[in-house]
Amino acid sequence: MMRFFALALVLPLFLFGSRLQAQPTIYVKAEIMPSRDSLSSAINFIQQLPSFDPHTLSITEGQTLTVILSRDDLDTLRNNGYNVNVVVENLQKFYARRAAEFELKKGESLNRSQSNSPDEFRTGSVAGFYSLEELEGELRRMKERYPALVSEVRSIGKSVEGRDIWGVRITAASDSVNTPAVLFTGLHHAREPMGMMAILYTMWHLLEQSESSPDINSLLRNRILWFVPCVNPDGYFYNITNYPEGGGLWRKNRGGTDSGGIDLNRNYGPEDNWRYPADGASNLPASGLYRGTAPFSEPEIRAIRDLVNGENIRLQLNHHSFGRLLIHLNRGLHPGLTDTAWHYLSARSLTRENGYAEGNPTITIGSNASGSSEGWMISGTSKDGLGRYSWAPEIGSEEDGFWPAPERILPLCQEILPAHITVARMAGSFCAITDRTIIREGGVSRLRLRVTNLGLIETPSEGTTITLNSVPQVQIELPPLAPGVSTTADIILPENMVLTGEARQDVVLEVKTRGLIHFDSTAMITHPTDILLADDFEGTLSLWNLDLWFTQNENGRGRALADSPYELYSLTGIPNVLELAAPISLVGYNAVDLSFQARGEVLGIGHALEIEVKREGEPSWQKIDGDFLQKPRQTSGEERSTIRGDHQSWQHYTIPLDDFAGKNIRLRMSMKTPPPGIRLEGVLIDDIAITAAADSPTSAEDGSEDETAPQQNIVFPTMFADVLAVRGDSEMRVQLFDLLGREVLSAVGSKLVQLPTSALPTGPYLLQVETDSKTLVRKVIRQ
Repeated sequence: MMRFFALALVLPLFLFGSRLQAQPTIYVKAEIMPSRDSLSSAINFIQQLPSFDPHTLSITEGQTLTVILSRDDLDTLRNNGYNVNVVVENLQKFYARRAAEFELKKGESLNRSQSNSPDEFRTGSVAGFYSLEELEGELRRMKERYPALVSEVRSIGKSVEGRDIWGVRITAASDSVNTPAVLFTGLHHAREPMGMMAILYTMWHLLEQSESSPDINSLLRNRILWFVPCVNPDGYFYNITNYPEGGGLWRKNRGGTDSGGIDLNRNYGPEDNWRYPADGASNLPASGLYRGTAPFSEPEIRAIRDLVNGENIRLQLNHHSFGRLLIHLNRGLHPGLTDTAWHYLSARSLTRENGYAEGNPTITIGSNASGSSEGWMISGTSKDGLGRYSWAPEIGSEEDGFWPAPERILPLCQEILPAHITVARMAGSFCAITDRTIIREGGVSRLRLRVTNLGLIETPSEGTTITLNSVPQVQIELPPLAPGVSTTADIILPENMVLTGEARQDVVLEVKTRGLIHFDSTAMITHPTDILLADDFEGTLSLWNLDLWFTQNENGRGRALADSPYELYSLTGIPNVLELAAPISLVGYNAVDLSFQARGEVLGIGHALEIEVKREGEPSWQKIDGDFLQKPRQTSGEERSTIRGDHQSWQHYTIPLDDFAGKNIRLRMSMKTPPPGIRLEGVLIDDIAITAAADSPTSAEDGSEDETAPQQNIVFPTMFADVLAVRGDSEMRVQLFDLLGREVLSAVGSKLVQLPTSALPTGPYLLQVETDSKTLVRKVIRQ
């Protein structure tokens, strides 16, 4: 397999001269179209430019480079013979114009989006983002509304220009000394305000759900949550002063020579983290990646350091933009993190729902990073176990950019919210379901769970339980688990889940440990299944059109199918496509799963495995969506249909194909070709299968009315997760109300009506179903 070769970030002095910022620099978005043979040298040249930010570089399928640079650096490219096409002439004006266009047409669409958001959350006056005054006002409002939970709103330090750096402490814990603490930060980089908005959204969500949601209530009673929405108030003030309509692109703080500024996320110590890897930052003040004169030279970073040390904070999320990534540090450079099981499974858990690609900087953005918060946190980790850790979510797609359109603020806040809740749980004991499958033996169906302690504290010797669908009789107790340690547990499924009703049902697991409660909900095929496809690649490969895919030996598991066996990457720039040679019939089935094992390394900026399905006879391939898969980097598409990032350990994927049930389908997996000079392992696939089941008639015991089917012709679950499905035999109007009687969702349909409920807060709701002959109202619970 091809191995990774990091793209060197070299910043020579001759390219800089004395270009320090006096007036705001104009940035452009450009395409560079080198020949394939010169692609690597073009990347290396771009990485040497003063305004280069590694997060902005991407590689399209046609091997075109897209990047954001200053106008001066664009001229440098042209003067050195590169073929450049300007996509956006003035990126600041583009962002401001996009926001202004939304202001003209917002109204109804924004209000509809906000119906699923915290009641108190609101957008700001700077292209939808807060000014510094508005931010401070929001923090004061929180303290006024929830004084018992917002225990501190204080300045944790002053910026270079003397502005306050605000920190907020939210908790309902009675023990402020021994309760695990977590920190969320935003705006290390002044042109990335999306992190600030995501943090405020989560704060309001936690406060408003503190009484009505048992999982949020238990979280606040067992964790201390610190929030610093704006680490870099000077740089942000500079941006919104020069561009009050939004779109300012200053990156650093306002310290240093002639206000050239320092990249605050290259200024963290200790010395080894600040200096190494040497190509992970710059010593030159004109660079956007300038690390400063010494670690912790900047007061903003000293404020974060002192808060973390003083409050014994062990986990951090430091928000940035963009790329739909979750960046962590390279364990080879920071050997303190010794528990690789915890490392991989925690990142997988944090990206389960949002579709972000996780990995170290070289895999996610093609460059190293030194002096980052992630490096500082991990440098204090004991070699004997887990100590402190940090991740950097890069919110939004390339299309969203540094200043997402106002209508994208709420979806992006909702996208990252589950990761916020998960990382807060991880600071203490946290038993997470890291894999699940149904085993059928001797006429008994068992839900087999892999449970991992993803927290930093060992689980107790007793009292850790998992309950199925709120039925106390279907409960198991777990043994104590050290951080990163997994165990397997079986739950026997009730007969009504296996023999009657829909083939796919919501499997809701309530997990309790050390006072913490959380719900894990997955729609699984609980009925007996037929195997329509099964291939472990140990025999003939006649089922597949292989292109350049082929098998190779994998230690401990036989043979697996690889996209680049023996370094056979395509030299054409055309994707390498694995496709089923013949269609698979799904006729007669209602629920279908595609499952497989996969591992590999996939560059986050232009190298991805895309999984697609199409109905036989139709021309268009469709992207599919599944937990633990990744969303695209370039566009704002919501389908989690790709594999990109760091997947070096084997991982299990199960992807529902119910939308294709009853049809004949074709399946393909397409690997985009990486640029030459990139040495990556690519992707390996094993144990691929398609299984399917049919629905069974719903029956009521003793001929009485079943609670999940109050009328014989209306069927719905009493507990639901991301979708509330209502089935009937006639036209139905389905409405969902909160307990104050406010409609939150509605739809009209025949036989099957599905309400998308993933954005709703957990808790009770009222479901009303109207047909021509009756109206039914029942209480249901979002888990």
